[in-house]
Amino acid sequence: MSVAAVDRFEPGFSLAERLERDFGHVFAGLRPGDEVAIKANMFVTTPGYHTDLELLSQLAGYIKELGARPVIVERLDVLEEVCARHPTLPDVATVRSLEHVPTRVIAIEGATALRQDIAVPVIVPDCDLFVSAPQFRTHAGVLMSNAMKNLVGILPGYTTRQVHHVGLSEAIVDLNRIRPPDLIVADLINTIEGNYPISGAAYRRGLVLTADNVVAADRVAADLAGFDADQIEYLGLASAAGLGPASLGAVRVLGDLAGLRFQAVTDVPRPSRAIELAVDQACDECQRFARSAQEMFEPHLASGDRLLVAAGPDIGPKLEEYPARRAVIVGNCSYVHRRRGIYLEGCPPRALQARAVADFLEHDRISVPLHRNQCRWPVPV
Repeated sequence: MSVAAVDRFEPGFSLAERLERDFGHVFAGLRPGDEVAIKANMFVTTPGYHTDLELLSQLAGYIKELGARPVIVERLDVLEEVCARHPTLPDVATVRSLEHVPTRVIAIEGATALRQDIAVPVIVPDCDLFVSAPQFRTHAGVLMSNAMKNLVGILPGYTTRQVHHVGLSEAIVDLNRIRPPDLIVADLINTIEGNYPISGAAYRRGLVLTADNVVAADRVAADLAGFDADQIEYLGLASAAGLGPASLGAVRVLGDLAGLRFQAVTDVPRPSRAIELAVDQACDECQRFARSAQEMFEPHLASGDRLLVAAGPDIGPKLEEYPARRAVIVGNCSYVHRRRGIYLEGCPPRALQARAVADFLEHDRISVPLHRNQCRWPVPV
């Protein structure tokens, strides 16, 4: 049976004591000099919007005391900048951006979405122990981002678009097939909640979740945050693939789960007078993306301007009511309409694509070069 523990992160909390007492089996085969890769969430530099540095320092320090070599990894170069803020973290762990780690092209055994060979930093499959150290977030597309989704960040920048192109939920499961984490130390100290990744705010929840299975960790996190785990598609897919327990009842939870629960903030954007939605035929994830994108688009519309955001296979008649410059077409299921407006491929698309549309709406052109190739544009941009 998988084991998970939930603790309050308060003065006197010792991650080492929890690991020593309840997760010794994870480290049983670790030898002096072994490499332990710790995948953190370090995509932004704003304090509170990344894996807690003190928690990372305690984790790396414990691994170093065992004689192993902790290496904190994340795809972006901001990793080093953020980790340098902690007084001891650079002393107890090596910090490496995965953009600068050699890659190996592999085929993911059993993959259902990422079926093509894909480049993966060699440290992920080759390390002696693999730890996922995510920061908990709500997510406008897949509802929740924690340990499983953390592995999206192992891919080099030039391959990450594939994850959304082939279907985010299934791709998350496929990435966890490459090298399932041996240990999860999840930061629910400061969580990012709301309409993320379009927007979101930090909330102080003050919790640490430790587990020896990635699916178990996310099922406990879902319960803690008030989610119905059955609505999180990648959890069901992962359990069906044999990656972890199919229910919370199959997890031995240590700690006062009932007394530590909170209700995560999951903003549902209010209807907009300027933006019409036609998304009822789309999948749940693209519907959520389309509704959440309203928040980003509306401030960039001129007074009296109108915009259509549509998704699904049969939206043709509605598109006739809007010029192509003011029709945003969302998702793979809308591909047949791709020439009728601003087309955002993906299931769901990425937040960066929504930012590109907002840029176009505000300036009637693309002002940021990075945005130029994020969408299929109906006009020169």
